[in-house]
Amino acid sequence: MTTDFDAAIVVAGPAGAAAAIALTRLGRRVLLVDAASNPYRKIGESLPGAARPLLLDLGVLPQFLAGDHRPCYGNVAFWGSERPTVHDFLFDPHGHGWHLDRACFDRMLLDGAREAGAEVRLGAPFRSVNSAEDGTRVVSFEGTNGTYSCRWMLDATGRRSLVSRQFGALRRRHDQLVAIHASFRVQNDGDDRTWIEACPDGWWYSADIPGSRRVAAFFTDVNIGAKTLRNRSAFLDKLHSTQHLRSPFARSEMDSEPHWTDAATTILEQAVGEGWCAVGDAAIAFDPLCSQGLFSALYTGLRAAQAVDTALDGSTSALESYAERLKEIATQYHRNLAYCYAQERRWNDSPFWRCRHQLDLQHR
Repeated sequence: MTTDFDAAIVVAGPAGAAAAIALTRLGRRVLLVDAASNPYRKIGESLPGAARPLLLDLGVLPQFLAGDHRPCYGNVAFWGSERPTVHDFLFDPHGHGWHLDRACFDRMLLDGAREAGAEVRLGAPFRSVNSAEDGTRVVSFEGTNGTYSCRWMLDATGRRSLVSRQFGALRRRHDQLVAIHASFRVQNDGDDRTWIEACPDGWWYSADIPGSRRVAAFFTDVNIGAKTLRNRSAFLDKLHSTQHLRSPFARSEMDSEPHWTDAATTILEQAVGEGWCAVGDAAIAFDPLCSQGLFSALYTGLRAAQAVDTALDGSTSALESYAERLKEIATQYHRNLAYCYAQERRWNDSPFWRCRHQLDLQHR
């Protein structure tokens, strides 16, 4: 069988696009596929200043800086106390972060993959992958004619880990966290910081995003009334019950219905196998409290691409190092997450916080 591609990547989010850019620039023929015809839907997210070197390595930093992203100069958290804790990015060696225009950000990375030479096919949901006698992978997608062969596959399918699970990998879910979020039309008050507020049954996140809009997201467990907050009036009532985050929304207009999104920590027990590896949320999906999601997508996409490049030349040492690095990241992440949740002790009897405080006992 003739190998059509050195690598096939599913799907075209930030992790997949970053991997496609890096692999293509290393001289590999890459197929990047996504089920969505227009994969630019998310309403906003933050990116730390530490991502600047990754964007530079990917060759997209000038395009990123030209985008319509708002600077983020710090965090304000009402966590463990009614008094705010302020983290100013002024002295961060990487500089300020950004509140992203996610559609612009994702489009920039996908355009970067195309410009690097990757073959991008949208509107083609992943169906299956099988191994051929010559060791290549035969991949099929819905809505496309025939199948494609590749020497390697990268799973960038997010928390579903669709490709990895077809190779027998198991995904472990560590909690039941979900996010209920909506965006609002607001008048920019000039505060370019992220706001976080803990409450008895979860915590809130709020930040300005491009286009005179502000996003509000509530994080709680799926079994603690999360489904009721899909209702617009219930979500607004919950938001206006906050002590501090409610102020910017007092004279605002919700411009999207509340959406419910899985936000649980889920980790793939095996992120590298024979002829495949996982990147981004497909490998490790983080609790949003740690703000690691997009940084990890860029980092793992870039590092996995470099490791796959050496594997295609016959050496697996870089892939072994990549797998070990993911394990190190997971271990440190669990410790950091347990520490963060342990700082909030005002509602120890609450089911939400009691569950999080068990993390502290497990990772001491």
